[in-house]
Amino acid sequence: MNNQIANLNDAQLRVQAIIQQYGVITHQQLTPIIQSLENINDRSLIMNQVLMHQCERQITLENRVRMLEEMNTQPAKNSITFGSKVALKTCTGHYITDDKGRVFINRSVLNAWEIFTIASADGKPFGSPVCVNDAVSFLSHRNCYLCCERDGEMVCNRRNRDTWETFHIVDQTNNNRGHISSTTPVAIRSHLYKFLNPSGFCSSQAIGEREKLYLISAQQ
Repeated sequence: MNNQIANLNDAQLRVQAIIQQYGVITHQQLTPIIQSLENINDRSLIMNQVLMHQCERQITLENRVRMLEEMNTQPAKNSITFGSKVALKTCTGHYITDDKGRVFINRSVLNAWEIFTIASADGKPFGSPVCVNDAVSFLSHRNCYLCCERDGEMVCNRRNRDTWETFHIVDQTNNNRGHISSTTPVAIRSHLYKFLNPSGFCSSQAIGEREKLYLISAQQ
């Protein structure tokens, strides 16, 4: 089964196709479909679709609870959440810093200049887990956003968020899903569709060791 389902409509069609072919949908068939949906409400709609059709008589209350637990609808304790404070640690062991609007990647100790608030750029609520492929922005201690300029240079001098201040979290482990924690290696992709590297530019065409970084929780 293809785990990469584009949206709720695709998931509903997949469930319907399995029901029509086999008459029932098993726990093993259903779980990957639901796990492919990042939105908790969408997952609930799929569950309701299955329950309404009574596709599998073996789905007891106990099984349903277990399925919800396996789908990780609740973030792990060490998951990064929107609105939390983070530091961006690169493959060199240095942190990204906002030095009066200029961006440097040469600090080995965390202070205020190296701490950012991570915010959703596509409407996810405050406190929800940051996931692979999410659109995000980073707000510095000066209330300025990290920004990728036209030439790929990173700066931190924007008061408002737009396309240049929006980045995507890209998986470094090829799982392409799941919540992000401080131990999850990721890459940051800019609006140029290029990746951030220790040069301070979003100039990499592909992901490699130089593009690896971690979102380190910096909650007080």
